[in-house]
Amino acid sequence: MDMKKIFMLWNWGILLMVAILLIPAHGMAQEMTVGAGSFSLAEKTGANHAPLQAYYYRPAAWHDGRPIVVVFHGLKRNAREYCEGLRSCAEGHNFLVVCPEFSESKYPGARYYNIGNVIDRGDKGGK
Repeated sequence: MDMKKIFMLWNWGILLMVAILLIPAHGMAQEMTVGAGSFSLAEKTGANHAPLQAYYYRPAAWHDGRPIVVVFHGLKRNAREYCEGLRSCAEGHNFLVVCPEFSESKYPGARYYNIGNVIDRGDKGGK
């Protein structure tokens, strides 16, 4: 597979994950307490059917209709640390931070983590 195709697939995977994450965050606005917290989402496209864990930080002044920033962690898969690192920025600019955690057990290797298990025709996926 050439790099252009991999990049395109990766972009589609990111857009899909953002869409999945924004819907629950919007609907859960009343349930998210002010400050730091976490929630789980049923998500069955990973290597197993374990729920996807996500961390958030909600400033006291944030309300439904204000911006939601979804942050993807790096190779260390340390979503909680990313969320903690954005607290002061979230307070200063009044946005909700949501950091999904793509664990090694649920999203192993480049196929799941880097390109969202997007596969080409005839490919069995999951490797």
